[in-house]
Amino acid sequence: MLKKTFNPAIVSCVVLTSLSINVYSITFSSRPNHVLENENTSDNRLVASVALLNYLGQKKIDNSKSVLNYINQNIEIELSDYRAQMANYEKVKNTADITYKILRSVMRNPSKELLISLQELHKNLRLFIPNDPITLNWILGGLKSNEKNYTNSRKDSSYFVARTPWKNIDDIINFLDADASQMPSSLLIVGLENLVCALAYRSINASWVEDPNPSLETVNSLTQIRANFIKELTQLNYQWLVPTIGTLFNRGIEQVFDTTTSLNPDSYFPSDYNENLSDVSDSEESSDDKNIKKKRLPKFNFYKTSQIDGVYGNTWTYSAHNAGLTVRANVSGSAPLALSIVVGFANSYQSPHLKFLLWNPTDFQIFKKNIQLLGTLLLVPNYERSDYHTVAETFVGITYYIYKLNEIRKDAVQKFPIDLAKIHPIDSYREALENLSEASSDEKYNVKIKGIGLEILSLKEAIKIISDDYLISKVDRNRIAFHTTGS
Repeated sequence: MLKKTFNPAIVSCVVLTSLSINVYSITFSSRPNHVLENENTSDNRLVASVALLNYLGQKKIDNSKSVLNYINQNIEIELSDYRAQMANYEKVKNTADITYKILRSVMRNPSKELLISLQELHKNLRLFIPNDPITLNWILGGLKSNEKNYTNSRKDSSYFVARTPWKNIDDIINFLDADASQMPSSLLIVGLENLVCALAYRSINASWVEDPNPSLETVNSLTQIRANFIKELTQLNYQWLVPTIGTLFNRGIEQVFDTTTSLNPDSYFPSDYNENLSDVSDSEESSDDKNIKKKRLPKFNFYKTSQIDGVYGNTWTYSAHNAGLTVRANVSGSAPLALSIVVGFANSYQSPHLKFLLWNPTDFQIFKKNIQLLGTLLLVPNYERSDYHTVAETFVGITYYIYKLNEIRKDAVQKFPIDLAKIHPIDSYREALENLSEASSDEKYNVKIKGIGLEILSLKEAIKIISDDYLISKVDRNRIAFHTTGS
């Protein structure tokens, strides 16, 4: 790995543009490839969207095949099977299963523009990170928990703070030295998310990860390389950091720290915790499934109501839980930290495929949209699937970062004040789905509904249809107001 030359880029901010659309066949029929015979074509498109998501989002896919080979397999759906599946979705209040399929599908099939941007970010990381064992171990420690800083109730909860396919620094070196253009997009996303989070935690000396100070046994062997790297890391993102999300969202008032039996069991609810992590995972992120972390974030309990200024009201977490959205660890403070690294790279390198992430003091809306797209693709899927933060929790963190950066940047021509503490989890979930749709491939697929005909649609369209025609209406019917969690 070569060291980079720090060279700020002075280029214009641009909006992502669409590429040409290709049509791929999943299945074939003797029927004409146009309008379905069923009059209710909107329902048919929902059926086809679910079928496409079942196909692209299945838990296990043969790693030996490329994405373009997957679509040569035949797939079709029976209306009776679809109705049975949707009936099962209705029986279960939460939306976890279909959400996981969306996340897997997007990770495997991102838009070509964003995939190129991720490959460029990989290149920049390879140039930035020195091939030095002391430095690499320090970075890897940014993914490991620091048990000394836990309360007694969490001391047995040692875990990687991100689901990582890496056991040692050789794995990081192999990832950075690999050709990103030949890497499965899921593996690329997981690796990049791990690295930017580790760098972000280290850049602020985060107390919740492995002690950053070297042991006495290694202090004499420290090279100047790590000291220089830490200085460059600080220079990279210091002007792109925002205040911790805890200054706006008082997450502490929602979490139950009392472990006694004196609490009314109706006053709190448990976080969503899947005992089998593989239910939300698959094998393409790692050549060895044993690498996936075994010890995970501990289980949490959250109060249904909280008292703010003498008034009781529903908590943010309970308003999500009541709507059928999964709840894991409240709004994400890691997402804003990770984005400070990504934006730092975009603004510190002359990278043509990252220039759309450059800070634009005169056009906030362009900057906002582009950060949302890449941030959603890079962070939302792996946070949810690593049992770290849910879709809604992570997207609140992304939104917080964008608006807070606009607020604190002195060169911002126009300010866009927003009461972030009042963002409802349903609205955060909806916006996340919109961005997942935009971040996904627009390649077309032919999906056959037996006895009716063909629907032609892309993953981008399928996610939007499922979101608009089913998911949001499902959770919105259980929308309840909540207290602002502002501190």
